Amino acid sequence: MSCDVICIGMHAQPDSHISYWDYLSPHQQDLIREGGFLYQEIFATNTYSFRDYSFIVFPFAKAFEGFIKKFLLDIGLITIEQYNSDHIRIGKLLSPERLNNRMYSSSIYTQLSDSIGSVTAEKLWLTWKYCRNQVFHYYPHNSKSIDLIGAKERIHMILTTMTACYNALQDKAARYKFD
Repeated sequence: MSCDVICIGMHAQPDSHISYWDYLSPHQQDLIREGGFLYQEIFATNTYSFRDYSFIVFPFAKAFEGFIKKFLLDIGLITIEQYNSDHIRIGKLLSPERLNNRMYSSSIYTQLSDSIGSVTAEKLWLTWKYCRNQVFHYYPHNSKSIDLIGAKERIHMILTTMTACYNALQDKAARYKFD
């Protein structure tokens, strides 16, 4: 991962090549900056070896959750009421695993794939599952602890997925402009 992406926390503004930056809310931007600062401080000092570095991923994962909600709203897959709701469950909405279960009809994965392409939809789902869900939840039978390299990989996955989704949104907007 390039330092300019991860070093966001050390700068007042990120480098201009980060396409989705202005798409983020000010709070999401702060989370990315703070996550970058945490990563830089832990990586630079390396004075203590933690058993689990999930805490470094948390600010990025929280910003990612907000990004997904806005993204789903902007491509028309959730309503403004769902966007503002405290009860919306992104994992349930995105899960391709729910498509084949008749008990659950809440997955929007097929519509997402149709809207932004199956590769980007799968990337979004896997990033959510691997970088947010498995990092935030505690499983007594499987601690899911991550080392510093694992934290770096997850942060990179979140940032590249936001870029891919933002680019898909821009491509979709450009297609509508010319149709």
